[in-house]
Amino acid sequence: PRNIGDIQQDRVVLEKLDPLSEYCVQVHINTIRNKNPSEPSSVICERTGNNEEPPWVAAVIVFIIMVVAVALIVVTVLKWKSISQFFWPKVSLPQHFEESLLVAPESSLCLASQPTEEIDPVSVVTAEEDCPLGIAESSCSKLPNGAVGDG
Repeated sequence: PRNIGDIQQDRVVLEKLDPLSEYCVQVHINTIRNKNPSEPSSVICERTGNNEEPPWVAAVIVFIIMVVAVALIVVTVLKWKSISQFFWPKVSLPQHFEESLLVAPESSLCLASQPTEEIDPVSVVTAEEDCPLGIAESSCSKLPNGAVGDG
């Protein structure tokens, strides 16, 4: 703790601070008219910077990063066609494949090698309240609604 007295201003510069150190400050105010100190302020902590590194070094680093970024953007714009062909090449079949696919098959061997589908017959059953034709009414009452008997 340091005591700084006889100050007639609202700002104080703290001298002789170590670089890369943290300092915490709390203030009490004493006046000539009132000898009782005021309530202490809240503690405020700050870190000091590095005095060995001049501020222009950071500016040079930022400038170099910006130049590299602009150069990359310019190269990308100028070489976009070759870059896009590298990442997304145009794929095409060789000419003899295209010709063989367009020609209709002439032999029965090509036709026989094509897959065939077997389709099962479809029957439609509807739900009817009345007894279907050809079924005796006595057996119709025993069948569930909409079912067809052997008749």
